[in-house]
Amino acid sequence: MAQNQQVSILIVDDTPENLRLLTQILSQHEYKTRVAINGERALASVQANPPDLIMLDVMMPDFNGFEVCEHLKDDPQTHDIPVIFISAQSNAEHKVKAFEVGGVDYITKPFEAQELLARLDTHLTLHRLQRRLEEKVAELDTTNAQLQQEIAIRKRAEEALWQSKEHFRTVADFTYNWEYWLGPQGHIIYMSPACKRITGYRPEEFQRNPELLRTLVHPDDQAAWTDHLNYVLKSDEILDTKFRVRTRKGEERWIGHTCQPVYGSDGKELGRRASNRDITERVRAENQLRDYTTQLENQNAELDAFAHTVAHDLKSPLTGLIGYSMLLERHLKALPVDDVEQKLQRITQIGYKMADIIEELLLLASVRQMEEIEQEPLDMGEIIQQAQMRLQEKIATTEAELILPETWPTAIGYQPWIEEVWANYLSNALKYGGKPDEGIPPQIDLGCDTVSTSETAINSQVRFWIRDNGAGLTSEEQAQLFAEFTRLDKEHAQGHGLGLSIVRRIVEKLGGAVGVTSDLGEGSTFWFTLPAAESAE
Repeated sequence: MAQNQQVSILIVDDTPENLRLLTQILSQHEYKTRVAINGERALASVQANPPDLIMLDVMMPDFNGFEVCEHLKDDPQTHDIPVIFISAQSNAEHKVKAFEVGGVDYITKPFEAQELLARLDTHLTLHRLQRRLEEKVAELDTTNAQLQQEIAIRKRAEEALWQSKEHFRTVADFTYNWEYWLGPQGHIIYMSPACKRITGYRPEEFQRNPELLRTLVHPDDQAAWTDHLNYVLKSDEILDTKFRVRTRKGEERWIGHTCQPVYGSDGKELGRRASNRDITERVRAENQLRDYTTQLENQNAELDAFAHTVAHDLKSPLTGLIGYSMLLERHLKALPVDDVEQKLQRITQIGYKMADIIEELLLLASVRQMEEIEQEPLDMGEIIQQAQMRLQEKIATTEAELILPETWPTAIGYQPWIEEVWANYLSNALKYGGKPDEGIPPQIDLGCDTVSTSETAINSQVRFWIRDNGAGLTSEEQAQLFAEFTRLDKEHAQGHGLGLSIVRRIVEKLGGAVGVTSDLGEGSTFWFTLPAAESAE
């Protein structure tokens, strides 16, 4: 650090933020710095007090960096000052131009501070050595002693150069990302040890087998990787892509790949430099975020439909309730007792209807919120009996005939929810079964059968069904039947549109599926599936 205090560095950049950043980095390592905000001031500053090194931005409003460097190299007083270009431009044309006008290095923004300092230290060392060598060469013609001294200096210079190369090797070998350098014919010149951390394979294994990387690429990404390699052969751009590899242990990892052409100081292409980053966690996080966003969008859509249903289905009975109440309030004394009793009964019926709506809304919310359900073998006969008891009055009113099998297979599920499924299916069959205009009451068949794997892709499932003798449904009505909060018949149905939405959500949460088959004039068959008890075991 003490030596750095004697090193003077001029920073030339028209962006104050860049000047502050570079000054801060260099000052922390005790370099003496001064700044210039444009090319004209830079040239004046160098003439007044030549620095040991110049860090020069390319894009500036008056003189650009290339022009400033050319002025410096044309002046014998400033010709030997090392110039390091720093630019956000990373294309090959700028890099070649930088070396053509006399720059010793070209650093691309954004840069790593440690890399910047390493390059800076190397060029200062080389510059000091060059100046010392030049001084000693001028003294070669004096005495033999001076010649011997120069030989010694050259030896020390070679050692310093070796140390500099070792320094660069250390920086390359200990970089966190997997870096490599391919020659013009595609052969591997350098492979960083980080390849073992990411893939499990050592650098020498890649050296021995140039096709190793290609074989590690995931089969689904092989075509894209081949396209990338073919494009590389025709391009001098910085290219980015991502792909999956399979490690030595068989793990799947995502790789973020960036490559660019490499040029020598003479502008000759030396091959291509590539950097591979392990972005597995980032990709997983992006996928999780995408899934979470989709989930939120679906939930928002459900909430909108939920709110619409609450507003619509509670508004109608509430309006009736208020109307009957206002009528009784205003005309109670004038109305006959029978009329009063009739309207009070109607108010009670409306109250029960609103209570049913609220109960089903609460059930739908609970199904949505409950994550884990303890499922167990179901006594389906007992569950259907409970559902019938809940609808006993409606069954009697419609004079419906129910036909049930003597036995039921055992499926796995959650008894309270499956009771709601049967109650909803039975309620719909009572509403839409039969032909009231012809005096034909509902005839409702309940049954079950096995489900083949071709229908559900799940082994050992039981399908339960309920068939009515109603008017049937069109294909359009069947398509939207189980959508959120959809009524079967918006003009004539007395239900509130929640039942089939609840059925679908319950059954899917229990690992099954729902559906309907129907033909106009032939009635409808509603079904749902559940895992069979032997399958769950």
